[in-house]
Amino acid sequence: MNNRKIIIAGIILLGILFSAVTQGQAAEDRLVQHSPVLCAARETPFELRFRVISDVRIEEARVYFRIKDTKNFYFTLARQQEDGEFIAILPGAKTEVSVIEYILMLIEEGQRAVKSSPFMLAVDDQQACNENHMTKMPDELIISSDEAIDPEIGFSGEYIIWDLPEENNSESAYLDGVAEQMQVLDMLSDASVDDAEDADTEDPAVSSSGSKTWSMNKKTLIIAGTAGAGAIALAGAIASGAGGSDGGIWSSVGETTDQAVAVLYKTPAEQSACGTVVTNQLFLTNNASEELRLGIVDYEVILTKDSPAGSCRPGRSGSFAPSSKTILAPGENVLLREWRNDVNPCSGCPYLSAECVWESRYIVHTSLGSAVAMSNFSAQGNLCTPSTAKGQTPEHGQQLCGDDVP
Repeated sequence: MNNRKIIIAGIILLGILFSAVTQGQAAEDRLVQHSPVLCAARETPFELRFRVISDVRIEEARVYFRIKDTKNFYFTLARQQEDGEFIAILPGAKTEVSVIEYILMLIEEGQRAVKSSPFMLAVDDQQACNENHMTKMPDELIISSDEAIDPEIGFSGEYIIWDLPEENNSESAYLDGVAEQMQVLDMLSDASVDDAEDADTEDPAVSSSGSKTWSMNKKTLIIAGTAGAGAIALAGAIASGAGGSDGGIWSSVGETTDQAVAVLYKTPAEQSACGTVVTNQLFLTNNASEELRLGIVDYEVILTKDSPAGSCRPGRSGSFAPSSKTILAPGENVLLREWRNDVNPCSGCPYLSAECVWESRYIVHTSLGSAVAMSNFSAQGNLCTPSTAKGQTPEHGQQLCGDDVP
């Protein structure tokens, strides 16, 4: 492997890690459930739904959103329905948009603000997206912001009322620095009901829709999710050209290249209650001016934090062959694999009360070189409620598992 490329990749990776926002601990006085929207049709408004069970009154619920890699967020209000569910309508994205980033925000009694980690969703043709999230054209949709920002940055529609300040509004600027972090569980999971089924994983669902139009950053090493100490140590190892005493899967890495870019998205990246359903998406982009041929994909999940020692189960390693298309045209992006795992299901309660971090490393071998994608997953605290723990305490629980089944 070219040493100069290794050092540059390490520097890039360290920059990403040190700029990542540290995730705060989830509050214990609320339960938020939300199934992430993974795809939105171009120029079509769509709904985001989430549920909140809280000991305090929710004064306002917002959804902040922006085009990925732009500076400022817009936000719109989420309206609470009779059944307690919150629904927010987001405007349709312009045709040139490829990825939307959004954050859920709750403003509780006493002006305390809490926010979710960012969610990413692809923007694609209507036939490629699930119609369940699409909604009819609203009569009007009010879009606001905390900061002075121009309208129609990536979004447009005659139904939109742009209620944007002329100056930065410090009184309502909850997103940057003021809001605390909150944990969000998938709507398919239920932290208060014992699961009837004892199924840890679902079979991976490989996209059959073919090429996507995501615009990816041309870096070989990209981390999605929370940056941990283990990832920082790994970045140092890559920068120095070391991969550990036995090399692990790094011994299979060929010449890395910026012509092939792999990205692994893991949503959510943290777990604080049993039954968290984690969605994984592994993408590959061909940035070359020639065709790219896919080889096998090696993966390794490493336990980087185990506190107290012995509380967290080690990860695993393996490989698989792409089951979608194996030849990518210049500029083409494909979803290599998408899968969902029910991590530490409530049927397995009780679990040990611990703090665990696992790092997932995926190496996609191609005719142009190897592309590496990484992400982190953490589980912490007592994941089980009294009803799911079946009267037993965490001291008699089993080890926590990571999201390690592709």
